[in-house]
Amino acid sequence: MALTKVTYSMIQGSPVSVFDYMTDAEIADVQSGTPSLDVSVAIQTACSTGKSVYFPSGIYGIVTGFSIGFNGQRVFGAGTTNNVAGSNIKGTRFKRLSGVVSPLILIAGDNGIFEGLGFDNNNAVNAICVNITANYTTVRDLDFYNQAGGEVSLQLDTVNSANYYNINAVNMRISQTLYTNFFGLSLAGGLPGNVLYINGLASAGAEGCQHLNFFGITLENSSNTSSIRIDDNVTNCHFFDIRGEIGSTMVTAIVAINGDQTASGVYLCRNITFDGFVFSITSGIYGDAVPYFNINNAQNISIRNAYFKDTTSSAGLNYIVLDDVKFFEITNAFAYGGNTYNFIFCSSNCQFLTARNCNQFESIVGTMVWRGSVITVENTNMAQAFATGADNIIMNNVSGTINLTNSTGQTLIGSGATNIPADGSTVIIGNGSVRTGVATVASATNLILTGVATYFVVTGTTTITSIASGSTIIGRNVTLEFADVLQVTDGNNLKLAGNFATTAGDTLTLFCDGTDWYEQARSVN
Repeated sequence: MALTKVTYSMIQGSPVSVFDYMTDAEIADVQSGTPSLDVSVAIQTACSTGKSVYFPSGIYGIVTGFSIGFNGQRVFGAGTTNNVAGSNIKGTRFKRLSGVVSPLILIAGDNGIFEGLGFDNNNAVNAICVNITANYTTVRDLDFYNQAGGEVSLQLDTVNSANYYNINAVNMRISQTLYTNFFGLSLAGGLPGNVLYINGLASAGAEGCQHLNFFGITLENSSNTSSIRIDDNVTNCHFFDIRGEIGSTMVTAIVAINGDQTASGVYLCRNITFDGFVFSITSGIYGDAVPYFNINNAQNISIRNAYFKDTTSSAGLNYIVLDDVKFFEITNAFAYGGNTYNFIFCSSNCQFLTARNCNQFESIVGTMVWRGSVITVENTNMAQAFATGADNIIMNNVSGTINLTNSTGQTLIGSGATNIPADGSTVIIGNGSVRTGVATVASATNLILTGVATYFVVTGTTTITSIASGSTIIGRNVTLEFADVLQVTDGNNLKLAGNFATTAGDTLTLFCDGTDWYEQARSVN
């Protein structure tokens, strides 16, 4: 009596094995560790059953690729650990033998599970290894390696509510994906492009990428354009615990955010948080254009609990560059070593900027340079510099040197030389100090005190009847020394003991209560 070989597919409710659909020669090829046969057709036949599919240990040669399209289907292997010696192979691995089919593997069925698989895609150029378009999918324990030529390990397109666990990949892209979580993501670089690319697409009518959460990311990158790139319509994207080390050179930034706006000016890239950022630059030469963060055209961006280490930059770099950013906050940041040009640099059109608990150690020589409005700096010991058109600057417990060389339109107070415009802006001081030299100003009907010096030499003969509102600061004391003959008139916001007709060398000391200036003393010299 003949015996019938029992297969997985003969057991009711059990998964099918791809070996059940392969010839003996194909199975032997998979188990050899050095595959030469394309087993895509056999794999596709197994996946087309709609049942769960199991891939026994081995290396599966792939050329034409396959797709997984049934809802609720589980596709799983024996794990990602591999030894190439035939009898010692442990785990399941796919190897692209030739061709540039893109994607090599498509996952389109919703509510499925895809786990325990390794991928070797080193013969393709600019191709996608695994593309997922399925919703409500669980992806676990995937390992991508031996990528070359800029191909994408894992691409997510229009995915809704999926969970990914323990992914090791080279180059990963996400587009128009919603409500997706990543737990344990290890990304390697060394290729052109971006290690992690999140593209919400520019269309204002599209949902873009929303509610993405990354818990635990390790980045290795030696030559990519950016480690993490976020473009266009991306909202509510949160990164928790990002760490990595960068060598060689890059082009743009470790994290590059390039947002988009509607015609009415609404920011489509917003609500992005980096909480727990630890990065080191350990080799190579970085210029000013290659910062840790390069953020533009975005709103509500937060960086928290960040550690920046730069040990090699010879020319110096800007750690954080902002351009057209609203509501930016960095808290609990520590910078160590290197030759920083600026810790934070605001290029243009930035508003509502906050730096709290930011500290530097060792050889950082840079400053914070702000160009914007509504700025708060608290508990920060980095050298400070603010530039062009800021209104409402709050500085509490700040140390460092203020340097406003070649800047105009400041509204600032702190330790060092500063400049205040006559535009009605306000300055609030908390535990700050002002130490400046002698400033020279031209006499005017509405006198502008162009710095927060305590001593001004006033030139010219124009009668002074008031002091500009932009120069009025609560608690400010100034002494005016007059180089010429003129009159200072009692009235308006000048509360004097009568008019003061000056001669060369006379002085007038005033105190400001925030609105008016009160005479403290006058000296006729």
